[in-house]
Amino acid sequence: MTVREIKSLPVASLAEIGCHLWLWTTNEYLRVGFEVMESWGFKYLAPVTWIKPSGPGNYFSHRTQTILFGYFRRCYFPLRRYAPTEFRANPGRHSQKPEESYTLIESVSPGPRLELFARPVTPLLPKRAGWHVWGNEVKSDIDLFAKGAA
Repeated sequence: MTVREIKSLPVASLAEIGCHLWLWTTNEYLRVGFEVMESWGFKYLAPVTWIKPSGPGNYFSHRTQTILFGYFRRCYFPLRRYAPTEFRANPGRHSQKPEESYTLIESVSPGPRLELFARPVTPLLPKRAGWHVWGNEVKSDIDLFAKGAA
């Protein structure tokens, strides 16, 4: 999808007041990540940094990746506060999010949870337990464009 198409996704129609957004972005697209978050109606609160032992790059070795944490209209933390803003994990296959990221998200943000642009957890496990998924690499269990989806 183009950035314009991503920005136009009706994410706000799925969000409840207080909903958390964990928006993954690469270093190259960090500024765009803030724009996407704003276009979806979320307010930025903090960066969460994934620290990797190695990483590709042309001019720098990209050993970090950022998750922009935001909230919808009201900020509250019913499960956990004061979580660290970084975690260390080895990368998996291309674009696979590390288990440590899901552990952090699940410790801070209550359900229901939705992963946009999801990928299968494994070939035999299409989605993570307790999560809804949407994307072209998984069998989506929500219709992102249905009025009042989720």
